[in-house]
Amino acid sequence: MSANKVVKGILSEKLGVDRRSIRMESRIGDDLGADSLKYLEIIIALESGLDIRIEDADAEKVVTVRDLLDVVRNEVDLKRQAKAA
Repeated sequence: MSANKVVKGILSEKLGVDRRSIRMESRIGDDLGADSLKYLEIIIALESGLDIRIEDADAEKVVTVRDLLDVVRNEVDLKRQAKAA
């Protein structure tokens, strides 16, 4: 499953929004309604579901779905590189 589908699926599940309404430019807090606790749940679900570790500093910079997807893709790429080495 693609990172895009995983991110949108978890956002939809945790925030109770239709995944079709989630846009790349959607702000996770303002547009999708995530408070800090929900956002933490999203990060934990992504880490668990993709077997990655999202650094706190990276998570704190996320505003939009695109930002979150960029962080997730970066961590997935780092994991692949580490396995290949």
